[in-house]
Amino acid sequence: MSSFPRAGRARLLLFLLPATLYFLSALHAEEVIPGTARDFYLRGCRFFEQGDYRKAADEFSNAISLDPSMDDARLKRGICRLNLDEFVGAMDDFTTLVKKDPRNFRAYYWRAVARRKLGEVKGAFVDLDAALKVNPAYIPAWELKGDICFDKGDYQGALTAYGEAVKWGGGADSRLKRARAELRLGMAKAAIADCDAVIKALPSLCDAFYLRGDAHKLMGNYDQAERDYTSGMEKDAWRDNPHAFLKRGLVRILMRKFSAAVADLRTAAAAPGPFRPRYVVHLCCALLLSGRERDARKTIASAGKDIAAAVGKENYDSKWGVLVGYLLDERGEKDLIDAVIADIDDAAFASVAYYTVGGRKLAVGQKDRALDCLFRSFDLGSPEFPVSLQAKKLYDELQAGRMGCPPKEAAPPAPSPSPSPTPKEE
Repeated sequence: MSSFPRAGRARLLLFLLPATLYFLSALHAEEVIPGTARDFYLRGCRFFEQGDYRKAADEFSNAISLDPSMDDARLKRGICRLNLDEFVGAMDDFTTLVKKDPRNFRAYYWRAVARRKLGEVKGAFVDLDAALKVNPAYIPAWELKGDICFDKGDYQGALTAYGEAVKWGGGADSRLKRARAELRLGMAKAAIADCDAVIKALPSLCDAFYLRGDAHKLMGNYDQAERDYTSGMEKDAWRDNPHAFLKRGLVRILMRKFSAAVADLRTAAAAPGPFRPRYVVHLCCALLLSGRERDARKTIASAGKDIAAAVGKENYDSKWGVLVGYLLDERGEKDLIDAVIADIDDAAFASVAYYTVGGRKLAVGQKDRALDCLFRSFDLGSPEFPVSLQAKKLYDELQAGRMGCPPKEAAPPAPSPSPSPTPKEE
């Protein structure tokens, strides 16, 4: 028997009934058909916040059909259409708004976004200038202007635009964008200063550590770069971020930490996705630098067509791509030697390339050519490279006749043809 009085229970039920009905109506909100433009607009906003841009666009269209003067609904419908890749429809919405109000800087900004998607870069700049003329403090417009300049390779223009965004109060995004432009211009110290400011404000932001690591790497501060990459990886929600392992692996190659570099790059190369060929190419390079050509060949063979399709097609690994292509029998010896001559200052690449050619020449019985390439490998390389030491050992064994090659009393052959670029006439 309940101790609660019957009259009290009745009053409680009367109190709870409206709340219960309200809760149930909320659960079935999608089944309710609103009747006014404002109702459709609010319903569209709810879908918009949920990321359901198709339903949101439909609701905003219903609102506009009832009240064509509802500018907020038209602006949001245009943004929905952008997210749905309906760029022409989005352009129509934003154009309607700027015709109605030439001072609607947000409409100019979003039309610039649509024009950029459509490849109309000049038109995008015109719209951004119009937006900034109305509101010079509109940070998204400055950032978008910087992004377009950056994509065009106009890093100075990007730096200027991002600088304006920072000046008007842009936060971490603006500073990190400016730091990227500074790095492209070789302004490593300025990039570090921007990253320091972001890290001070947001110490858990992994991108700031990655970018600062890039700046330290550019300055030759490899120890600090390695620490920054490690800190970024510790803060990264993506625990096995392959690009982070790539960054740290590459700087560890520069630090001559070849085993650690191979471990990082192997982790990166295990990740599926469109960048996997890039990671595998760099893993092969680290293996070759470590003198582990057999492992490099096995890695390439296991990667299969993905690597073959990527070799030599991207600027980020054009030299190493040629080398991997040589291992895949898709690049000739001349291509590889030309790549060395084009950048003779890269001792690591030169040493690995000549060692690889020398090994192949030895395998097909061309011992004189093998000796020549092995000599170049340790002569152009460094005692810090395991591959250079292996080249020296193999060269000495060949010279001493330990591998069936008659002993030679002559001095090591002089490099011919010369790997150095032909001097230009004055």
